[in-house]
Amino acid sequence: MTKFLDWYYNYYPLENVPQSRRLWIHICFWLFFGSFAGLSVITNMPLTGKVFAAFSEVVGASLMYYGMTYCVFPRLLSAKTFLLGLILLLLLFYVFLLFRLATFTVCLNNAYYIPKSFLYQYAQGYVKNGVIGIWKDKNFFFELNMILSLTLLPFLLKFSRVIGVYSANINKVSKEKTELEIYFLRTQLNPHFLFNSLNSIYSQVVNQDSSAANSIIVLSNLLKYIISNSADVYVDLTHEINFIRDYIDLEKMRSGNKVRIRYSQEGEFNKYVIAPLILTNYVENAFKHGRANIGEALHIAVDVKFLDEILYFTVENDNVTTNRRVDTPKSGGLGMINTRRRLELLYPQKHTLNVINTDTKFRVEIQIKLNM
Repeated sequence: MTKFLDWYYNYYPLENVPQSRRLWIHICFWLFFGSFAGLSVITNMPLTGKVFAAFSEVVGASLMYYGMTYCVFPRLLSAKTFLLGLILLLLLFYVFLLFRLATFTVCLNNAYYIPKSFLYQYAQGYVKNGVIGIWKDKNFFFELNMILSLTLLPFLLKFSRVIGVYSANINKVSKEKTELEIYFLRTQLNPHFLFNSLNSIYSQVVNQDSSAANSIIVLSNLLKYIISNSADVYVDLTHEINFIRDYIDLEKMRSGNKVRIRYSQEGEFNKYVIAPLILTNYVENAFKHGRANIGEALHIAVDVKFLDEILYFTVENDNVTTNRRVDTPKSGGLGMINTRRRLELLYPQKHTLNVINTDTKFRVEIQIKLNM
């Protein structure tokens, strides 16, 4: 069944179907429809009568289907053309009744019906009373039922394709919106990281720190990674972890004895991918907003563990509120907000984010289920 559906959607996709192929599919459908119409005639009708009955069923059904699909319904869906749609609906119904009248007349004249059968008697009454007689309650609803039975299958097929196209367009718009939003968030994140790193190196240069040159080299490698990979939706997990370690090394060179860093890593990261720079901001936030007691070094711990396709990422830093500047947000700034939004967009239902903020510690715990 799956292979058949794959073949069908490849041969008859929701959009951009060649006109010749569309015409061929419609012809095949009506031939199939007519074959069943001919087989459904179980009376002792002659072969010519069965062929005519099948042909008339196909013509009547296609008349109603194409008329309703392409003329009536598009106008009924618009308030400006709704009245015109109703008029066309009544006109189409009247034309169908005239066609039925002509069909019954031919069948009676050629003795296609068994005498005294229900269809024979109904056809006689139909021809005798004409189209006007159809508007009687009993005959009207009988004819309405005939129309529904003839057009229900092709209309449902058409409706399912319309729903499919609509759903595909909604998904396309949603995907484009998500990609645009992710790109916007990423363009905000990268300058944020760059400016903070340059400020750090500037402090080293002002203080005539000999490690400033090494910091520039490390920063160069970090920027090379950002330029090469930040435009991608996903990158190798190993490369992303190495990027975080390089960033920590950069901060070590800048901070010297002012910061004590503990970094741990566990698990095999090969073959798995992750969104680029989605974790960096939490490490950056620890260095930027972390506060220790006066005269003491700032303690920061970064733990990375990968187990059973789940990445466990934890960042913890000192958060002594008595030493905090008034204008420094406790939970980070724009970068933290953007990173949270990227997690929601890229890993819906596949991540957890816990932020623990106390008077002494600020801790971020992230779990992400990754794909190979």
